[in-house]
Amino acid sequence: MAFQGSLYVTEKHVCFSVEERGRQLPLKIPLQDITAASRQLPAQKGGSDLLRLELAPGSTGAAGTGPLPRHLAFKDFSAEPGSLGGPAGPSSGLSSGGALDSALALIEHLTEAEEEG
Repeated sequence: MAFQGSLYVTEKHVCFSVEERGRQLPLKIPLQDITAASRQLPAQKGGSDLLRLELAPGSTGAAGTGPLPRHLAFKDFSAEPGSLGGPAGPSSGLSSGGALDSALALIEHLTEAEEEG
C-alpha cells in the first residue's frame, strides 16, 4: 500500500506521519529494529528512487502500532518546511535525491551508533 505523508528521523526512531480521511496515522519505528537501510533504484524509467528499510522479524513499532512488515519503502522525497532537509525552494539547494540521501545517511549513522551502544 502507498500513503502520502512525512518522514522524520530522530535519535531513537524513524517516524512516518500520514493523514488519511482526516485522521493522523503515525508510525514509529525504533532504530534498533532496522537491520538495513538502502537506496533502491526505481523499477521503471523516470520513477523515483526509494529509501528501503529492512526490519527485524517481529518488529511491532513503538507505541503499539502493531506488527510491521519486514520491508518498508519511502519515495518522492522533498525538502518541505519541517521535514528532513529544511525549507523548500530554490535556495534550499536540496533536491528530492538530496533529501533521500540525507535521510539514508542519517539512518545509517544512527543505526550504527545503536549497534555500538
